[in-house]
Amino acid sequence: MIKTLFGLFLIAHGLVHFLYASILMGLLNPEKAGIPWSGKSWIFSNFFGKNSLDKIGSIFYIGVIIFFVISGFLYLFNSNISSQMIVISSILSTIAIFLYWDGSFNKLIEKGLIGIIINIGLIIIFSTSIDLIDKYIK
Repeated sequence: MIKTLFGLFLIAHGLVHFLYASILMGLLNPEKAGIPWSGKSWIFSNFFGKNSLDKIGSIFYIGVIIFFVISGFLYLFNSNISSQMIVISSILSTIAIFLYWDGSFNKLIEKGLIGIIINIGLIIIFSTSIDLIDKYIK
């Protein structure tokens, strides 16, 4: 039961990234949705125009979604590479959130801080002790 819930959690965590991808693809207006998204990146905005920035970001976020959904299914089906995929997914997600952060410390929770905390937890759990995972979760 816990294993199934955790696998579904991984899939849901990945699907949350669709929110950011949909903003970057122009499918969702962040102001109407109440999301504090400026459309700027603290690192990329000086090098790329908005259209290029949005295309690169949407591809990156879609990749994160795919990785997390695959990770969730690999975990549910006891794949021997699920732990590695979860760690890779978490790292990619953290990089995406960090690179597409606008540089402002206002409303960090809404800008992905909780996602980064979840990702760090996943990285720690799945990269340190696979034996603990096998013993208590699977």
